[in-house]
Amino acid sequence: LERNLNLVLQVMEVTPHVVLCVNLMDEARKKHIQIDLDALRDQLKIPVVGAAARSGTGLEALMDAVEAACMQGADERYRPEYPVCIEQAIAHLMPWVQQHLQGGLDARWVCLKLLERDALLSAHICQATQMQLGGEDWQRAYQQAMAVLEQAHMHPQAMRDAMVEKLVRESERIYRSCVKTDRGYDRKDRRLDRLLTSRATG
Repeated sequence: LERNLNLVLQVMEVTPHVVLCVNLMDEARKKHIQIDLDALRDQLKIPVVGAAARSGTGLEALMDAVEAACMQGADERYRPEYPVCIEQAIAHLMPWVQQHLQGGLDARWVCLKLLERDALLSAHICQATQMQLGGEDWQRAYQQAMAVLEQAHMHPQAMRDAMVEKLVRESERIYRSCVKTDRGYDRKDRRLDRLLTSRATG
């Protein structure tokens, strides 16, 4: 669950239309793993449904939650707060992006991707959202954002590393507050976490 929470947090940055399904609840009980679905729901501020797909338990509730999420997203969903310089840079770009954004992508996520300075990704975003990065207002906002990042020595790779580290730490925090496990099982699982979430393995 902790590894998947990392992915959930990333998806939540892109769209408000998110439902978290915690599958294998029957297996969790067999292994004495207690998952507090209400606590997960409160922390993430999105619909959370427990299920055991093999027996069909929870699937009807999941379909209802998905249908509701498609109609109305979780606008108050949890969002990680990144280092101050990144948040300040986002604030400089946000008014311009909100004014020009079309196509349904999340404005904050678009700001983050533009700040990462990946030319190919920025081009795809502009194509998908019909944004044109140009004009005095854009240049002013972008230069102000870049000045904040440069002053903090936050080059693109450092920014990506800081964001990944924040997501990993938040996933671990949420997991620990919502899940209680047998100590032996938890110890082995955490060794696997460290391997799979290391920089070497992505």
